[in-house]
Amino acid sequence: MLYLYLLIFTLFVPLLLTWDKKVKFYKQLKSLSISIFIVSFIFIIWDIFFTKYSVWGFNNDYLLGLSFFKLPIEEILFFIVVPYSCVFIHDTLNTYWPIRASKINKKVFIVLLVVLNVWLVTIYSKETYYTTSVTISLFVTIILLLPLKSHDIAALFRSYVIVLVPFLFVNSVLTGFFTETPIVWYNDTNNLGVRIGTIPLEDFIYNFSLIVPIILIRDMFHNKKKCRSLVKI
Repeated sequence: MLYLYLLIFTLFVPLLLTWDKKVKFYKQLKSLSISIFIVSFIFIIWDIFFTKYSVWGFNNDYLLGLSFFKLPIEEILFFIVVPYSCVFIHDTLNTYWPIRASKINKKVFIVLLVVLNVWLVTIYSKETYYTTSVTISLFVTIILLLPLKSHDIAALFRSYVIVLVPFLFVNSVLTGFFTETPIVWYNDTNNLGVRIGTIPLEDFIYNFSLIVPIILIRDMFHNKKKCRSLVKI
């Protein structure tokens, strides 16, 4: 049950500190639940499809044995536990060390979009389906970022960099850095074949494209809730 133990380890501290009086993360739970459901539903469909066609797969030696559309229950829980923990880190950073201003230039993102388009056209011919799909997801995520203020974009990127620390540990366990065989295996014919330790390069983009939209949608619902409260007052 290594995968399940890993999820419990990932969730333990964020869940324990959810009722921290300064962060007040518990006040975000309704909006966060909605955003996790919306984004994770898309990612789970993506996961089911790629598992079916062996873009990646799972080692039953580390699983409970329960599955949904051939997707292990642990993998479904991953899309709840990991976003919850990452958003908690983001909110904690913003509460204790808020970014008031930033010099981020949005033109950088426009250039990045052009580069991604070129990259997408190039890799599609190689049938690197995982690479292609994460490139598309990153493209969409960057578009979602463009309307934000520069300090909000800076806060998201800071959170992503900090999240990389637990991400490297968790994904290293999943991809077999500490075990003889990986919990999650990848068919390298469907990705670039570039790894950071045992982690495919695409996983870094995948994580970014999962967490950032969840934060943005959470904030949208939360802000609407605040506006309704102000109107009532």
